[in-house]
Amino acid sequence: IGDAQAAVPVDDRFHHPLATLYRANVLSALRQLDARDELRPRLLFDMVETVRVPVETLRDVDPNLDTLANLNTPADYFAALSRAGYRCADSIRAQLLQ
Repeated sequence: IGDAQAAVPVDDRFHHPLATLYRANVLSALRQLDARDELRPRLLFDMVETVRVPVETLRDVDPNLDTLANLNTPADYFAALSRAGYRCADSIRAQLLQ
């Protein structure tokens, strides 16, 4: 990311803040946004030097763009583990499905 403070994957519709690479020095900008109750991640990208990375360039290392998948439910999580070749321990699976 060179000297930038963040590198955010972007596509035609979205910035992907959960898949963004952040440098530790963005903390002061985050605190400023928090103090103003401005919690949209995109505001941070406008405050700090940010490299916008087209998601298509990620396909070289992540052909299915699994790094951008939403994992909002236990089923999403289990599917992601399976795609990566892992299995969730039965005890953890049971806890997540309670």
